[in-house]
Amino acid sequence: MGKFLYLLTFLIIGCNQNPNRTEILNVGNYTVKKYFKNNSKIRTEIIDKSDNHIFTSYEYKNGITEKLNEYYPNGKIKVSATLLHKPNFFSAKKYFENGKIECEGSYEFIEKENKLLEIDYWIFNNEKTGEVDSIVQYLSNGKRSIPIQVDKIDNKKHKIKNKKYFDVTIKGEQKDSMIVKLKKVKKI
Repeated sequence: MGKFLYLLTFLIIGCNQNPNRTEILNVGNYTVKKYFKNNSKIRTEIIDKSDNHIFTSYEYKNGITEKLNEYYPNGKIKVSATLLHKPNFFSAKKYFENGKIECEGSYEFIEKENKLLEIDYWIFNNEKTGEVDSIVQYLSNGKRSIPIQVDKIDNKKHKIKNKKYFDVTIKGEQKDSMIVKLKKVKKI
């Protein structure tokens, strides 16, 4: 009888949860705040307990992460990524701490591991001049990302130096993926 009353009390309390609420969890050195509207998660903030700054924030629509930001301890944005193609491909910009754009490109977001993997081409800028100084091509296998080649731009001489790290050969294709063979050309 005691177990039944405990279960009944748990169900009543659980069913009466406010549909517009904030849930707060303490996880190690971080506080996680989850914001809900009509019982749908709309935002999550991960806050660093050491200095109480928002470390990362996520915005959701219909249960899918649509935007994520990482922040420097001073509150300035470090990474800003917006969903480009469902379910997990994002257009992104990384920023230097001074607010200038460090680089722009695309990520594959591995939500289970809370990991961003660089994919495709990324354009990197010089922190002092703001000029483009390199273009890096990345390849990801869903677990890690590796640079395939780097085009280093010499803006003074108007030349591009190419450093190729891997030769990529397509071995096969499937509906939504490719099987590739990588052959190392240079050490990274």
